[in-house]
Amino acid sequence: MQDVGIGVRKIRRLKLHSKMMLADSSRAIVGSINLSATSFDDRRELAIQVNNPDAMDRLSKSGAR
Repeated sequence: MQDVGIGVRKIRRLKLHSKMMLADSSRAIVGSINLSATSFDDRRELAIQVNNPDAMDRLSKSGAR
């Protein structure tokens, strides 16, 4: 993330969770949101849609671990 200008810092004593869904190697959803009504309606969750080819290449490689 830092290589594209996004600041990254360590947060102590907090549990972070994330999820990633890849679709046809052309789109991805990355964030903390679950696919449930509670996550969509009642919680403060975050998700972004990614379709940039360079970002998709990096996400595809990171998801293969």
